[in-house]
Amino acid sequence: MQQNHSKRQSMLMKRRSFVKGVAASAVLSLTSSISAQRLWAVTDHDVPHPLRFPPNYDGSEVAVGLGLSSIWNDVSTETYRFGGYPGVTIRRNTGETHSLVANNLLTTPLAIHWHGLDVPSVMDGHPMDAIPMGQKKEYRFQLKNRAGTYFYHSHSHERVGREVNRGLIGLFIVSDAEEQALNLPSGARD
Repeated sequence: MQQNHSKRQSMLMKRRSFVKGVAASAVLSLTSSISAQRLWAVTDHDVPHPLRFPPNYDGSEVAVGLGLSSIWNDVSTETYRFGGYPGVTIRRNTGETHSLVANNLLTTPLAIHWHGLDVPSVMDGHPMDAIPMGQKKEYRFQLKNRAGTYFYHSHSHERVGREVNRGLIGLFIVSDAEEQALNLPSGARD
């Protein structure tokens, strides 16, 4: 009888320990999720570093070179620049002839790839067709694509990652009559 009593008491202790453990876990879980919500809560405040948009590019000749760009308020970093800015946006219409003379001011060859656009192979920015340093090349092709957001980027052999990460990339936005007939919002909401 003494043995059964000890066994029963041992089982009760295990059960009590288990229930206490579950209760403690629930309390900890609840308080940590409340703390996490406070930690990640978003409040209205001034943005110390507002998002900067480069200008649209509308010219026909562009200098491609190195320069300093202010990424944060008082911090500048070396960037690759397209017409004086990293990441310039180009806007054109379907059916237009896109003509851009790239003046390579870099110390290495330069190739520009028009990602997603239907262009002749000699205009597609293959590294074999790179612009030697200090020289110019005209990229000229008719825009056959429907309205859409495409992009261009450096396609220079063994330097794509570095050049793209530092600014030789940008949007190429194509519009057409079908898109314009939809009367979609534009401007600051783009």
